[in-house]
Amino acid sequence: FKMKVFVQIQLTGKKIELEVDESTQVEVFKSLVEVETSYLSAIQVLIHRGRHLEEMPSQTFKELGIKNNDTILLASVEELNNNPQQALMLEAHALIQQYICLLYTSDAADDTPCVVLGGR
Repeated sequence: FKMKVFVQIQLTGKKIELEVDESTQVEVFKSLVEVETSYLSAIQVLIHRGRHLEEMPSQTFKELGIKNNDTILLASVEELNNNPQQALMLEAHALIQQYICLLYTSDAADDTPCVVLGGR
């Protein structure tokens, strides 16, 4: 199943779109991100709903619950080491992304735990 995911670069706020398969492993995704952003895969910090993806290199997007149109935050280890305040902001944003959702009920047989609301 092909899907698009967005990578938001923490330093600039710029978003890029990547097309991946749900069976894509994090380590493969990091290589794609490196090609598109010039962030070396070895120094990437990738966060999705509060989880550091770089700590789970062999996990697939399906296993991690990453879905079509999800956003993954990108920073580098160097950026975070040089700016502790930015590191805290990134962690706070990731936690907010993880916990702010709209709970809903449905007769549909799906495993969607919440609907993330966009906005400014």
